[in-house]
Amino acid sequence: MIKDNTRVIGVYGNNAVIGNVLSSRYYNKEFLYTVKLETPLSFRWRTNLVDIVLLSSDEIKEAPIA
Repeated sequence: MIKDNTRVIGVYGNNAVIGNVLSSRYYNKEFLYTVKLETPLSFRWRTNLVDIVLLSSDEIKEAPIA
């Protein structure tokens, strides 16, 4: 489990992301993390930028980072 306010590197879709863990929870036999991104993502089907994403343990590649 990764503590809140830990800086992490992860993958969201095909995008590498860096952000801070806002919260974590255990759901369906895995940890899920709400991550506030340093650089928001844009998607062609959305009009606004995405700056908070939900990542599973498998999608987080490095934690903590300096």
